[in-house]
Amino acid sequence: SPPLPTLPFNIFSTPPTTTTSTSTSFHHPPTYSTFYQKIQRESRMSGGAEEKPSVQEEQDTPPQTTEAAAASWDKYADEWDGMAGAESFWGQDTAKEIDSLLPGGPAGLGGKSILEFGCGTGVIGLGLVQRAAKEGAVCKVTLADIAPKMVENAKKKAGELPKEIQERVNTVAGDVLEEGGLAPGPYDVVMSGSVLTFLPDARDGLHKLRKRMNAGGQMIHFVWRRPEDKQRREDKHHFWDGFTVEELKAAMEEEEAGGLEKVEVREFKFRMGEGGDQTMGMLIGTGFVKRG
Repeated sequence: SPPLPTLPFNIFSTPPTTTTSTSTSFHHPPTYSTFYQKIQRESRMSGGAEEKPSVQEEQDTPPQTTEAAAASWDKYADEWDGMAGAESFWGQDTAKEIDSLLPGGPAGLGGKSILEFGCGTGVIGLGLVQRAAKEGAVCKVTLADIAPKMVENAKKKAGELPKEIQERVNTVAGDVLEEGGLAPGPYDVVMSGSVLTFLPDARDGLHKLRKRMNAGGQMIHFVWRRPEDKQRREDKHHFWDGFTVEELKAAMEEEEAGGLEKVEVREFKFRMGEGGDQTMGMLIGTGFVKRG
């Protein structure tokens, strides 16, 4: 998981209600927004001030260290699946999108190795390895995150799966983008959900992830979508800015020199609210490392 963002609510296609809710279900918009307001208050880079920072304050704020970011995310490790677990709209909708992008779907993953970068509690990676198993495809997944408690929870969830699936899951707590670091691979599929958006340098992150891929491998990344008529903030640490379609496509196409081809970027909206009556806008970027 990356350093924590502040939340501008204009990323909702429908503004969230301000009604207070005591529900523990993160499907409900008030609870969802309250959760992120809580993160914003408690995990401000400047030390957790209650008031929303001014533009200048945000621009003057240095980035978090990896250790500080990990500690911030770990505060919410036990709540995470309530908001974005496998049964949430996020879990269901991302699963469908990933399956549609994989050649042959989950059934085509036999013998493949997968890296989920910034795995959190492993919602995406664990879901994929289970769907592959249902199709008779035996694949392996590595779940990696800088937040150790998130990874611990992912490992616990993996331990509740059938033994034959448990044996195919590896967990790594640490920064896999460090040169010569953890989880070197190579992998056939590298994927992330809402992670690249928050990196200090997304293009550098893409470059390092591409180097961990096998020839013929595929990368799949979900990122926050920024409308084309909105300008990116000067402050590169304002992580919720997201990308436009063209920015994400350009970032991925920069890896063409390293062999990335068949780049595709498309819009994706995942459902929120009671019955999925609200959506949040995202983009999906995918591409393949050419063979030879």
